[in-house]
Amino acid sequence: MDRSIKHSLQQRLAGICDITVSVESEVRRHTEAKRTGFVQFPLTLQRTLVLQMSQLFPADTVVIELGCGIGSFTFMNAAARFSSYGIDCNSYLIDVAREIHSTCIDQDCIDRDVDCRFAVGNIHCGETYNEYKKYAEATFAENPDRAFEEIFPLEGNMNNPYKELGISLSDADLVYCYPYPEHMPFLCKFLAEMTSSKTHFILPFYSEEYISLLPLTPIYTAPSVLCNIRLPASVSIYRHA
Repeated sequence: MDRSIKHSLQQRLAGICDITVSVESEVRRHTEAKRTGFVQFPLTLQRTLVLQMSQLFPADTVVIELGCGIGSFTFMNAAARFSSYGIDCNSYLIDVAREIHSTCIDQDCIDRDVDCRFAVGNIHCGETYNEYKKYAEATFAENPDRAFEEIFPLEGNMNNPYKELGISLSDADLVYCYPYPEHMPFLCKFLAEMTSSKTHFILPFYSEEYISLLPLTPIYTAPSVLCNIRLPASVSIYRHA
């Protein structure tokens, strides 16, 4: 990447970080954010990943973020001129993401002609949906304050976020998700079912067992960043083995 272009991207990413930080504390306190659990992946690590991605992938690369929250990583991908899509089950967080997107455009952090959109819905579909729902029912029974009905609404109220966005996971050049360890087996099975051989992934490394479910080979590993959530030792960009 040309040095001046890289510097411009760095400035844009710094602007997105500032915009995100300005609303993050309010979001954390909001009742609706707590319903499905809101955890912000460290912005410094997101920025490091996007700078590396800009070296590895061309503009117009299709990136889908699963469990996007308020969309910071999706915005950073859009700043690099990747076609960027974010999905989350929490409608409040998606509303915030859409507001931040407008601010990012107004402050020239994202170009208006870059496709950057969000949709509300469950990231799971296909054969893994019922398996994950059964697991989640038991988990939510132990945590009754969590919004099970929002993640798994009645069938008639089910929204397919992929249909709303007009994309499928098989269209994605890169899929990003940061699940907790206990969710990783479901995610890997789901991604193995729904993605194509061209798809790259950004995933945390918890154990070789999970990664072998796809299976994957790392092409870049970001330096770890300490924070107060259950971060693993590393986060990597993977390709199919």
